[in-house]
Amino acid sequence: AQFLIASFNACGKFGAVYYEFNDDKSECTAKTVELATGREIAGPMVSLEMAKAEGWATKTGSKWKTMPELMLRYRAAAFLIRTTAPEIGLGLYTTDELRDIDNG
Repeated sequence: AQFLIASFNACGKFGAVYYEFNDDKSECTAKTVELATGREIAGPMVSLEMAKAEGWATKTGSKWKTMPELMLRYRAAAFLIRTTAPEIGLGLYTTDELRDIDNG
């Protein structure tokens, strides 16, 4: 996630990623501004409820249990970048996402 965020922030088409949380910090949305137009762009909202429903928070050794705010930021940023500038990630998964994949 750090690589995706750094690449996005350095690409020159957008402002730096920033984050908005709800009051109890259980939901996070990553946002940016398109520099050419000044238009604010918001990625999909990520929540602790989503992390539980998707099984991200229940895996052994999951950082969702010990660092939920950081994990919300990383996942929200990855979603923003994938939906706004997929050419930056080129379909690569973050380490956190790979850990969350259920191998059945």
